[in-house]
Amino acid sequence: MDDKLLFMFRLAQISCQNDPMRTLNDAEENLLFRDNFSSVEEVSMTTIGKYRNAIPGRELTEGTARRLLSLGLLPSFSNLLHSMSSESEKWVSVLDGLRPEDVIPASWIPSPCSNERVTLLELMVIRTLRPDRIFAATERYISSVFGDAFKWRGMITNDLTALVQTDSKPSIPIMLCSEHGQDASAGIDALAASA
Repeated sequence: MDDKLLFMFRLAQISCQNDPMRTLNDAEENLLFRDNFSSVEEVSMTTIGKYRNAIPGRELTEGTARRLLSLGLLPSFSNLLHSMSSESEKWVSVLDGLRPEDVIPASWIPSPCSNERVTLLELMVIRTLRPDRIFAATERYISSVFGDAFKWRGMITNDLTALVQTDSKPSIPIMLCSEHGQDASAGIDALAASA
């Protein structure tokens, strides 16, 4: 994963960590970050078959079915399988679409649920069904936390003083990333000394 994207994802997590309505619970985080599908290793092929055919007319791979089953075991995803079978055309768009993270049906999402939490749950679905779109889904989460006006990818500057004095607010974190061979610590030290 892109270093800046991962860093911003972590900042977004930290920003939400004291509000359980805006973040994942421990079991959900464990599944998202650790790929912990061990609970479904001993599942019958009949059960796997049910998940392979979760979207009528489309057969998922066995690996995707096992990951989907793992999601379904979490309370937040208890309505996901029903949504997939009752809204199959929408879910086919998730499987085949260019921007599946933008078209995930919302009927399965538990309520109440904050926008930040919704985007995290959708990130888990994207990771399961369309891992090729994980970066885009992660960027959606970052935008849900910091807002669309926070253009973190374009905030590359060599003028740290201007960045701190004119472009920052206490509510928006400042991200400093150096490229290989570049050390910005001297500029940061000089900025701190001048304040």
